[in-house]
Amino acid sequence: MVPAEIVISIIFGTLQLIVGLVSLWQQHYFRWAAHVEDEETLSENPIKLKPSRLEKVWA
Repeated sequence: MVPAEIVISIIFGTLQLIVGLVSLWQQHYFRWAAHVEDEETLSENPIKLKPSRLEKVWA
């Protein structure tokens, strides 16, 4: 039978990998959303700035 320490290490290692991948995905998504928002605001009148998507997410 496999020792408990090895099982726990595998479980926590897998969880750490999942958290890291989710973090990378979030970073990529928020950078992409900010980039799209910048392109949209460049084509609009600067006086009519709407709140960015990131502000809506974090508000």
